[in-house]
Order: sequence, then C-alpha cells, then structure tokens
Amino acid sequence: MSDMILNQENKLKVSIIVPVYNAEKYIAECFNSITSQTYKNIETIFVDDASTDGSVQVLRGIIGEYIGKIEFKSIVHEKNMNTSTARNTGIENTNGEYLMFIDSDDVIMPCAVELLVKHAECRQDTEIIRGGAFSIKMNDWHYLSSQGLGYIETIIEKNRRKEGFEVLEDENIIKFWLENSESYGDIKTMSACMTLYRMDFIKKNNLRFSVDLQQGEDVYFNYLCFKNAKHIILEHTPIYFYRLHDNSISIDRYNYYKGWIGCLEKVSNELQNEKQKKLIANWCFYWIRRWIACLKSDKEKTLAIRFANLLEEIKPFIG
Repeated sequence: MSDMILNQENKLKVSIIVPVYNAEKYIAECFNSITSQTYKNIETIFVDDASTDGSVQVLRGIIGEYIGKIEFKSIVHEKNMNTSTARNTGIENTNGEYLMFIDSDDVIMPCAVELLVKHAECRQDTEIIRGGAFSIKMNDWHYLSSQGLGYIETIIEKNRRKEGFEVLEDENIIKFWLENSESYGDIKTMSACMTLYRMDFIKKNNLRFSVDLQQGEDVYFNYLCFKNAKHIILEHTPIYFYRLHDNSISIDRYNYYKGWIGCLEKVSNELQNEKQKKLIANWCFYWIRRWIACLKSDKEKTLAIRFANLLEEIKPFIG
C-alpha cells in the first residue's frame, strides 16, 4: 500500500463529508484517520446535526489544534434533522472534484483516498469508485487500534476475499447492484461510504439523499447513482473500517422497518421507467421477505400491510 504515493501537485481535490450526531466518543479517531491520509488535497466538512453531547466542542478543539495541508470546517445544524439532511448540507458546501462520505464513528485506512483517486485519474470517465470495507466489533476495534497499522494491514490481507479491481459499464452497473443485495466480496454495495463520487456527476443528475427516509437512505442514494452511472470501478482493497456497535441493529425497531419500507417503495416506483423491471422486482422481493420474517410485535406487524401492498405492485415482474 505504501508504494502508491502520487505526485499531488495540481491533483484533484476530494471533499469528505462527515455527518455527526452525538459522536464525541469516536469523532477524534475519525478525524485522525483523515489527517493520516497519504493524499493531502482534501477538504473535510463535518456537519453536526444538533448533537446533544460534546461533539461540537471536541471537533472545534481538534480542528483548532490541527496543523497540516488538509482543510477542515464544521457546520452546525440549529435543530436535529437526520443523516440525509446533514449529508446534503455537506454536498451543498463542497468545492472538490470528487466526493466521499465517512460516518463519524468509523475510520479509513491511510491509503484510502489515494487509492481511489489513483483509479479516478487513470480513467477520468469513471463516475464512481468503490473500495472494500472491514466490519469490526467494538472490543476488537480497540485492540486493533492499539496494535498499529502494520497489524491492521495483516488482518485485512488475511480476510480479503478478492484481489485487484473490476470495471463495470452501462447496463451492467445497475444489474450488478441489484444482484448483489448487500455485499460483493469486500465491497458493501448498500453503503454510501468507502466510495469516491465524481462531483460533476452528482450535480448533473441532481443526486441528493432522500430526507424523508430515516432508514435505507444510503440504499436509495446508491440506487440512483448506479442507475445513472456509465462507468464504475470496484476496488477490492478494504480501505474503510466500519465499527459495529452492540446496538447497531436499530433500537427503534418499528421505525427501522418503516424506514426500509419507504426505501423499497421508492425503488419500486422506478418500475415503470426501468428496463430491468424483473431485476428490480426481485430485489424488492428479497428485502420484503427478509423484513417480514423480522416483524415481531403487534405494532411492527401493522407494517405487513404496506409490505403486502408493495408485493402486489411488483408481483407481475417477479421472475
């Protein structure tokens, strides 16, 4: 990984957006992973969504103490909205040629931005470059951090499922996304993180996160991106560490499933205009079957009616 250093004069600027909400325990680790990047032409925008803990104070402190080439700024929402709104605020305030998202409790490998930018510069018609990810539990996370970068790289190499990179083009892009519902090797297909998006592609297609979705906002955003893209690169190197919390599966189960139904309904609305009707219908059916099996309480089971209505809409296209 260390042999990929690029001549960074006049190189592309990458805008990293970090939505923040009550992340004072983790935000410094996220910040430090950005300052450790081998690629330095970066602006980072932290968007605090009206945190009620000390996130803003921690951020102001570490940004004030930072001395280096990476640009940092923070934006604070006056009232809490949601992650989608925070990310959209970040998009509206970017100046980079490329866009990247990091969650405030996660970190990226030092080579992350450089590796993705290298692909972007080698093939400038590529709208999206996705890297691999490594999920880890809290206790394991702290142990790995204490062992240093070399140890982390060893763990990644041992757990890598695929080597190298792949190029997807035209209709194969949305087909790939719909056929790989959750992951493809080390690549998490649903998340907006671990990805470099070309900013003029985002602007041209007016791509934003849906603020009415409380869950599945990444999924719908990536659906729109994959539907509109002509060239995508899949880089299998794990560059992103996703922190698994003990409460990662939503505390508010009802709203969690309700949010997912909203996402599926939005995707199913594309059936009328999509060439891949069968693929989209089968994709929706996969998630409907999965979430119906999870419904337990009487309140949650009321959502089954919406699932059933959605199933009726997509049934003619299920293969």
